[in-house]
Amino acid sequence: MANILDIFRTQTGKKLLERSREITELDVGTVQQAFIFTLPALLTIYEKKEFTFNEQPKDLIKFIENENLVDFGKEKTELLLESSEKKIILDFSQILEINKVNFEMILHISAAVIAIIISEIRENKNAEARDISKTLCGLDTKYNEDFVKVLIKNPDDANIIDSREEIALNKNWDDNDPSILGGYAGGR
Repeated sequence: MANILDIFRTQTGKKLLERSREITELDVGTVQQAFIFTLPALLTIYEKKEFTFNEQPKDLIKFIENENLVDFGKEKTELLLESSEKKIILDFSQILEINKVNFEMILHISAAVIAIIISEIRENKNAEARDISKTLCGLDTKYNEDFVKVLIKNPDDANIIDSREEIALNKNWDDNDPSILGGYAGGR
């Protein structure tokens, strides 16, 4: 079962950590520690509140690499959180021993990432944001595959993960693949 923290098991998560490290000037471990708190906390709020998803960027990876994560996330955070809720979340920066300004930047980046993931899945599946949020929280499995597809983009293979033979032979085959022993045993 996938959940929002699985992002860090992917190249997309590594890019997110590196870009956030550049923005906040914190070490990667500290940035990841902050994300481990902010992503589930915000996702819980997304799941509980009605949130309108207007026009959003459609490619998480390109967004992480090229856009202003903090400004976009700040806009989402202001729509999502009341000032009292934001203050409570920001107070956790003391427990995590992270500068409040840097923690707030990570909070904004987290809001942006969640909004884009939900938006990208909604566009592909015409699904309700709450249902997607439940999958991202790990409460449901309905959109697991879609979540993985948002994180891992491989234009050559819609199945995302290559077979052992494809990896070993450095080949990219489809369902009509020739036998692995094709030339040696006369084919299929």
